[in-house]
Amino acid sequence: RKQGTELPDCNIIATKDWAFALVSAEKYANSQSQEKIKQMLSLGYDDVKIGNWEPNFHIGGEKALHYISSGTTDGFKLTSVTIQTIRNSRLYTLTCNAPSNDFPLMYVDLLHILDTFKFVKIPPN
Repeated sequence: RKQGTELPDCNIIATKDWAFALVSAEKYANSQSQEKIKQMLSLGYDDVKIGNWEPNFHIGGEKALHYISSGTTDGFKLTSVTIQTIRNSRLYTLTCNAPSNDFPLMYVDLLHILDTFKFVKIPPN
């Protein structure tokens, strides 16, 4: 990778597991810790830092965990904003990544993108 040529990206991962049926969005957000998240992120990144930890965030009408993380992979420093919530036995993880040098300028725009996330009810066929 050539530094300075990377663009921001956003993604949503919905993870269905029986364990998520046993916990509410509020309980999940309150049960997470910066240390747990840092350990998980350290599997793919070096020099992981967690900032702006907010377990009382809301998205799509649900309580959520919101945090900013940064780390280095392949010599490239990346910063991410992540929002996690639980609904209907699924953990929803919304993440937007950007080069760390550009992230402060993009943060508000990335939050606006994430804020468009909604849960919709799909009628049966």
